[in-house]
Amino acid sequence: MNSLPALLAVVALSGLGYAFASPTSNILVMAEVPPGRQASVLGLKQTAPPLLMTVAGAVLPALAHLHGWRPAMAVGLVLPLAVAVGVLLARPVGARRLPDGAGAGSPSGAARGCDATPDVDAAPVAEAATVGTAPTLRVLPVVVAAGLGTFAVATLTGFAVLSLVSAGLRPVQAAGIVSGGSLVAVLVRVASGWWLDRRPLEDLAPVLGVMGAAVVALALVAVGTLGLDSAGGAVPDGTLWQALVVVGVLLSLVAAWTWPALLLVTLVRRSAGPGAASGLLQIGSGVGSAIGPVGFGLLSAAGGRGWAWVLMAVATGAAMLLVRAAGRPPREDSHQMDPHARGVTDLITK
Repeated sequence: MNSLPALLAVVALSGLGYAFASPTSNILVMAEVPPGRQASVLGLKQTAPPLLMTVAGAVLPALAHLHGWRPAMAVGLVLPLAVAVGVLLARPVGARRLPDGAGAGSPSGAARGCDATPDVDAAPVAEAATVGTAPTLRVLPVVVAAGLGTFAVATLTGFAVLSLVSAGLRPVQAAGIVSGGSLVAVLVRVASGWWLDRRPLEDLAPVLGVMGAAVVALALVAVGTLGLDSAGGAVPDGTLWQALVVVGVLLSLVAAWTWPALLLVTLVRRSAGPGAASGLLQIGSGVGSAIGPVGFGLLSAAGGRGWAWVLMAVATGAAMLLVRAAGRPPREDSHQMDPHARGVTDLITK
């Protein structure tokens, strides 16, 4: 590989694996896990991105330094193949297939999941919370919300350390804050999945609460950065503006890395087609991940990094409002339609 276009082509090709893996793994969870534990398992699954990013950042650069970049890249080939083989070996022969309209949000999906695994003791509260009475979420507003909200998530990944260093922290300190926030986000994702299993399906308060926390945290980063810019750059350690940036970045890492997982769990559990819904959600997240860092960089160059963080907070707030709108009860005439006749088009517009 001797050119940038070749590198970009390989990276784009590797993205196909994630494009298939995320919806497929969601379908697998919905098919194999009882409704009373689906949120816990999905939350555990969603810890993979921040956790593996942390591990890869700690291990792969050292491997590349010792043996070159090719052995480090080979790890990215061997691990997915090992997972694929493990899934094939672990899946029993004749395992059931998740039928259309059998998500946890539908009565048929709830009954199927409970009957299929009678030996697993789901908590009584979880049984009451998950057996399908909740309406499905409107997918289109959620997809747009995922795109807007991912602006901030992707931007944090690329600009958190830079913002902390600009606030006066040493690079090692900034990296430690980002790594610590990512690890806390992993624990919060697991805990939030366990908590969602004990909440009613129609309850959007956990998702909206975490998104609101992300808005406040991003606003703290914006205010702190604007304050540092107005002070002219040379700011001693321990100032209010520096503290706002540090606290805001840390809280943003936890909240912004947590709410997309909560949104995915909520959407999948309340969808009649979990594979299609999660695939559409992934489109919104992918667009946001691609546009967010570029837009942040352009706005930083044009008007300053503080105003770029303001835009991230506003985008996350707009995403929160869209998720709230997506949870409104559907139109009465939609209940009279055959769920098997709606297809993906009606799933989007419902």
